[in-house]
Amino acid sequence: NKLQVKGIVRLDPLPDKTYVRLLRHDFSFLAKKRQRKFIKHSRSKTQKSKNYEVTSPDGAIILKVTSGTKLQWSVQHKGREIIVPSSISLALQTGEVLGDNAEVISAKPESINTSFDAINYRKRIVSDVCNQLNLKCNGDYGIIFRVYNDAVAYRFYTIKKGEIIIKNEEANFN
Repeated sequence: NKLQVKGIVRLDPLPDKTYVRLLRHDFSFLAKKRQRKFIKHSRSKTQKSKNYEVTSPDGAIILKVTSGTKLQWSVQHKGREIIVPSSISLALQTGEVLGDNAEVISAKPESINTSFDAINYRKRIVSDVCNQLNLKCNGDYGIIFRVYNDAVAYRFYTIKKGEIIIKNEEANFN
């Protein structure tokens, strides 16, 4: 299912039927309540914001991202909000602010299940198991969000040519 691969829905098979779980808030089911067979993508028309969502492998943690005038993220654990929508951005010395008026041009969800050799750690091999969302933005930058079963993380990246100098970072955890 294309929608499942793109991280929009998850299919939960039950003995007598299959439950379709909508994973992203910028999509909604269409049709009558018992016959919801179509899914529609929606965007806020007032601020041109887009909403994205990625969950932990066990489903207990949900990280939500909204792109609009400010790039904001929030986190829920087992339905309880632990980080309310909070702005994140990087101010460059050139005056450009990565994360302000963010225009997402692609969103790529991915499941990661790897391991790596540790140096000076109690374990020799460390597992790296998470779900990731890579948001590529207009302006030659992007942000990667990772959701583990016990943690969340994000990082900005650029594909700009030459050297860049970061003047300031906005990292709120409300």
